[in-house]
Amino acid sequence: MLEEGNIDSKSKRGAKKYLKEQNKQNYILDIEKIENDEKYDGYYGIITNTKLSPKEILEQYHTLWKVEETFRTLKIILKQDRYFIGHRKE
Repeated sequence: MLEEGNIDSKSKRGAKKYLKEQNKQNYILDIEKIENDEKYDGYYGIITNTKLSPKEILEQYHTLWKVEETFRTLKIILKQDRYFIGHRKE
């Protein structure tokens, strides 16, 4: 993550959130932000505009992985077939 005082772009969203920049080369942990976020460890929030009960909303949320897995599979299939779709002879 930290190499020669630089923060790579992969860590900007997660790790950099908990760092204070002292100067261009030095960073220190922002203990206040870490302690504040610890309050929410183990919790996640769901915002919705449906009229489902909280139990039904959680049940739907927990099946989201099926939809995401299907999209990943379709993307792989379409990526493999892209050449053939664009270069078919009629």
